[in-house]
Amino acid sequence: MNINLNIQKRKDNYGNPRYRCRLDIGRIDGKRKFVNVGTFSSKAEAKSEGYTAIQQYSKGKSLPKQDISLNKFITEYWFPIVKESLKNRTYEGYQTVYHSFIKDSIGQFRVREITRWMILEFYKELNIADNTKRNIKTVLNQVLNEAKFQDLISQNPHDNIKLTQQQKEMSVWSDEEAKAFLEYVRSDRDYALWHLFLATGLRRGEATALEITDFDPEEATLFINKQTWKVKNGHIIFDGV
Repeated sequence: MNINLNIQKRKDNYGNPRYRCRLDIGRIDGKRKFVNVGTFSSKAEAKSEGYTAIQQYSKGKSLPKQDISLNKFITEYWFPIVKESLKNRTYEGYQTVYHSFIKDSIGQFRVREITRWMILEFYKELNIADNTKRNIKTVLNQVLNEAKFQDLISQNPHDNIKLTQQQKEMSVWSDEEAKAFLEYVRSDRDYALWHLFLATGLRRGEATALEITDFDPEEATLFINKQTWKVKNGHIIFDGV
């Protein structure tokens, strides 16, 4: 069998140049047949892995990356790729997510074995805060997108998966607790603001955006029509609440 290398240059999900390597094994039933080897950061690496794959394929053995586990794919391929594109803090956060939640669970399966049902069951067993679960979703979805880009899977099983939020029972203060709080902050410079929060249920951004013209003393009415958002250099007011 005459096997040739097919190497294509393309950009990955982060805009970096990558090299896709496939084995061209000729025509089968009139159609050209390709076997995916993987996607690599340099053309030299793609060629090297391609020649190794030709030897493996000729002997009837599986190719190096076809049976790779999710753990190995993340640590040996995905982390090195994203490390160059992410801020250090974000990268360290992704590593924490992997070691804390993925490594000893779904990470042990082979990439091509992972299904949508497995992912849903994985999330179902996580008894953690919604924000943490969203962080896991971000990492896992990006990893499987990269696996798809590298032709390890034809579709990302994580596509269109939505997380269900935990329903939390709202807890409110009793009249006695509210009175005790107001007594405690009576000498605080923001006492009037604390009183306003308790009496109206205003959000923080709505309360801090209030101006004297928003209050009508004759009608004893307070107009809530804007709020503040905290930005890097201070606060900015947006109208139209």
